[in-house]
Amino acid sequence: MKSFNQFLIFILLQVAVFSCSNDDSNGPLTCIEDPNLGDFFLLESSKGFVPYGEQELGLIFSDSLGNEYRGNYLPGEFETCEAVSSYSLDRVGSMECPINYLVECQTSRIIFEDFGGLEIQMMTSMSVDYSVDKEEAIFSDYLYILFFESDPVYPGNLHPLPNSGLFINIDRRTDDRAFILLTQANLDFMFDLHDKTFENVYSKDYLGPDVVQIFDLYFSRDVGIVGFENFDKSISLKFERIE
Repeated sequence: MKSFNQFLIFILLQVAVFSCSNDDSNGPLTCIEDPNLGDFFLLESSKGFVPYGEQELGLIFSDSLGNEYRGNYLPGEFETCEAVSSYSLDRVGSMECPINYLVECQTSRIIFEDFGGLEIQMMTSMSVDYSVDKEEAIFSDYLYILFFESDPVYPGNLHPLPNSGLFINIDRRTDDRAFILLTQANLDFMFDLHDKTFENVYSKDYLGPDVVQIFDLYFSRDVGIVGFENFDKSISLKFERIE
């Protein structure tokens, strides 16, 4: 068992801070007696949303000039992650109640040795919250793709925080809240990158309202990482093939 990525919890909670709250028109509200919401497991279809499988792979990308770059795909194992967070009792978020739960999760990585070191992390896991209105836990399956660059202070190491992200809600399960639409990636039926056309591509950056995105990330259910590019296009790669 491992502790759930607190950075991801923060991202999700800062958007949903009042989404599961109620008002006090029927009297004062109190936190649930047992903050342990239980164990939650991914759908089998969600586990296969990232199409690379369970083997290590070489993913070849190219730039606009045809230069090729290799990313080494390292699959992670599905395991149990422990999460600690909170939910709000009122619509202004003035009273927070603690909750904890276990979720199934997997983190796989694509490592690039070029450009001073880049890494894409793909976390398949679950968003769990408590609904005051429904008086029960609500949950959904998601994929979070995070982009890391090397740490300028400690060469050879990744920066501890990602500079870009792409959030895809794989299956909303019991979570019908509208806030998910604010962070969900756009789905383009046709997407062109360096004269190559991909179908059904997710794109839209999101790390939170106060974070400046450095890279645009593109993902499709059929291909995986379609490509990525930074704001000045000095790094702009598209997927070519698997080796």
